[in-house]
Amino acid sequence: MFTYLIHDAWISEPDSFWSALHVAILWGLGLFLDLLLIMVLRVAWLSALTLSASGRERGTRGLVAAARTMARIDRVVVYVAGAALAAMVLVTFFSVIGRTLWKPIPDDYTMAEWALVLVAALMMGVIQGRGEHIEVTAFTDNMSERTNRTLRLVGVLAGCLAVSRLAWVSIEEVPGSFLEITYGSIYDLPMWPPRLIFMMGLAWWLARTAIQVLVLPVTELVDAEAAGAPPGWDLTPLLPAHSGAEVETSGEFIDTTASDERGRDAGGNS
Repeated sequence: MFTYLIHDAWISEPDSFWSALHVAILWGLGLFLDLLLIMVLRVAWLSALTLSASGRERGTRGLVAAARTMARIDRVVVYVAGAALAAMVLVTFFSVIGRTLWKPIPDDYTMAEWALVLVAALMMGVIQGRGEHIEVTAFTDNMSERTNRTLRLVGVLAGCLAVSRLAWVSIEEVPGSFLEITYGSIYDLPMWPPRLIFMMGLAWWLARTAIQVLVLPVTELVDAEAAGAPPGWDLTPLLPAHSGAEVETSGEFIDTTASDERGRDAGGNS
């Protein structure tokens, strides 16, 4: 879908100054967005299965597998963002030393800005999945759990609409920046890499938000029919239950069977 839209809007009649790299970037962006769309549609299908008694077991197994896949992607994203943060610190460190002794690293500010965009953009979706965005709950702490989940559903739905608009605006900026030069760059570094990274980060954030919109009603159903719920299911905790800290919920499912088994093994060994 997105590959076709991008092809129809830009690739079918590319600007004369575009190179093969620019066209390949747009193809890759379209494929990336289509993969995210397939993942969201699969979660929607599994959530629909979970709403029926006959397909609940199959649906919940599929949601567990989807949650594990997203957790693996999150780990990769965290490693990439951590590497970018480390690179930003090292560039700044050696540039300060070079500025003192001989001369700074050329385009150090530009590279630091790129790394900052990468860290911030890629981590937004991860934080959304973990439910670690800042929330003000002074007025909702005394409300019922069901009311809180309803408010959370309204919140993630509003967030999904807002991020969708932001992503739509951002995707139009990617091809428009192919010939733009980063302001102040000594070596005329292009503008499109940080804009492309920002767009991909927004897409992952939007996918995680859309998945929460789909899964939160299923969560309510599982709680309402606890007798029919499979064992080992819980809302994704912000903090592990054994940490002793308050456990909040983000609205995504995880498979807690493995952690329960580790807890029993630890208890048996002690």
